[in-house]
Amino acid sequence: MPTLMEKPRVVSIKFAEPHDKSVTEALDMITCEYPPQTGGIADYSREIAAGLSRAGIPVRIWAPGNEDRTARFSSRVTVVRSLGRFGLPSLVRTARKMRRAGAGRRLLLQWEPVGYGFLSVNVLFCLWIAWQALWGAQLIVMFHETFLSYSKKTPRRFVAATLQRLMAFLLVQSARKVFVSTESGAAALGRLSLTRTEVQHLPVFSNIDSADDIRSARIHRSDFVSEGETLVGHFGRYNTQTEALVIPTITALLRRSKSIHVLFAGECSEIYRGVLIEAHPEFRHRVHSAGLCTPAEVSSVFAACDFMFQPYPDGITTRRSTAMAALANGCFFVSNKGTASEDLWHRTAAVHLLRGRTPEEQAGEMDSIARSPERIARGAEEAAEFYRHNFSVERTLTALNACLQSL
Repeated sequence: MPTLMEKPRVVSIKFAEPHDKSVTEALDMITCEYPPQTGGIADYSREIAAGLSRAGIPVRIWAPGNEDRTARFSSRVTVVRSLGRFGLPSLVRTARKMRRAGAGRRLLLQWEPVGYGFLSVNVLFCLWIAWQALWGAQLIVMFHETFLSYSKKTPRRFVAATLQRLMAFLLVQSARKVFVSTESGAAALGRLSLTRTEVQHLPVFSNIDSADDIRSARIHRSDFVSEGETLVGHFGRYNTQTEALVIPTITALLRRSKSIHVLFAGECSEIYRGVLIEAHPEFRHRVHSAGLCTPAEVSSVFAACDFMFQPYPDGITTRRSTAMAALANGCFFVSNKGTASEDLWHRTAAVHLLRGRTPEEQAGEMDSIARSPERIARGAEEAAEFYRHNFSVERTLTALNACLQSL
């Protein structure tokens, strides 16, 4: 697999030949969410299943729920919703279903601690996965998140962080191959491995395709700004830590320039707009909400905005699907450097990393960007290419296909 920032060779994943058992044998994917459930893991799992099935690999999805029937999404993708809420009865039931179906020899787990319930410390589930590996499953784990830090000095946080490390340890020891969405995560999981399990950095990809209807996006933009005004966007889920990064800086930015408007989109949109205009009603006509959006609507938001403001509590990293969505849609964005940020973010014009520490300093940087259409255009021009070279779904499918070939 090409390294980040290295231009990849063109790879075509071959469809399986009937006699090639190593390729045609089904892959069983365990995931904490799958459409019609919403969320990043659901979208990620759907794209992986679809991509591998196109390459001739049958995929069985094992998802939460208590349905008896098996849903067939295509000739090579089936979904079994038997994992309930990941408690013991559901795990036992699923193990029996797997045995009856002859499933579980090649097992891909989509892992993030919070997704599997039990207040994000479901040690029982990880023991169940380890048991599957002991009984012959060749386990691949994709860590979307690893474990909590010990940064908050509270007993509850200490217990949760410790148990999440135990869960990660169990999964790493049981796996034949481990993928992880960030460089810092790869280093952390490498230190947990006693068996020298291979750990590979594999950034997430965008679940949102780029907008095809540019005319529609321009009409969308005219709903919020007039000619000569700047529209700054923010897209994401609601998070109190992210709110603390977004609202003060946006407030300072609106104070600095009367020609700037802000558009919030996604789960956070109504909350952020409400918080901001409640404190500053004078900005009511310059703060907008697109609400919860379909993928096509989100793509139109990216196309309508001049640039996006996407800060994160631990800084920009290669696991941030909202950042990937902006890049995939050719959208320049502003973000922040944090403890988990990778070096590659310093090597592209597609992203501006804030240097200022206070909201006023950061608003000053963003105001300067808003006054430089050339800077925005240069970043937007590089964004899609930067995404394609480093984060596209094809890179992920190539890595998974190579891993499956080696099992």
